Amino acid sequence: MADTACDDSWMTPGQVATLFRVDPRTVRTRRWDQILAEAISRTLGGHRRYSAPEVRAILHAASAVQPPAPGPASAVAGMRTGPGPMTTPETAGPDGAKVTRPPSGPAEGVRS
Repeated sequence: MADTACDDSWMTPGQVATLFRVDPRTVRTRRWDQILAEAISRTLGGHRRYSAPEVRAILHAASAVQPPAPGPASAVAGMRTGPGPMTTPETAGPDGAKVTRPPSGPAEGVRS
């Protein structure tokens, strides 16, 4: 097997991490091994090396994905979306209307 440390067509986990702007430890996880499965190779010593053209193709494909447009369909239940009163799942009724609840603290004028 050729020495991949000096070859420009192979990248170390640190170089891949720099391209994707993540920590090098992130690149070594199983999830990333699955994402980069086509690009990964191992040296005789067991170190990961990634095919530079494959990694760049995956990066290009990932950067081409557009985030969803903001709107009611992308709003998450319980998130504040406007200037109105905040409604959380705990204070929302079955129809989504705000449910008023008595205060949970001690009543005024009562000493403890």
